[in-house]
Amino acid sequence: MANWGSLFFVMKALNHSGIDSSLVFGINNLAIVSFSLVLGFVIFKEKLSRLNWVGVVASVLCIILLIEY
Repeated sequence: MANWGSLFFVMKALNHSGIDSSLVFGINNLAIVSFSLVLGFVIFKEKLSRLNWVGVVASVLCIILLIEY
């Protein structure tokens, strides 16, 4: 059910937001990774390495670049 709901809202965002599809998919993927990161930190007490933090920061910067251009 969660996958169907996710797909439903992605399709609504693509159809009605007026935002470029590359930005919608990028934000969607970043949100999924961020949510997984927070859950892993809270539930499983995972520690992030420097490489993990570099990846998170790089992905946020890429989304910001997509918004600007």
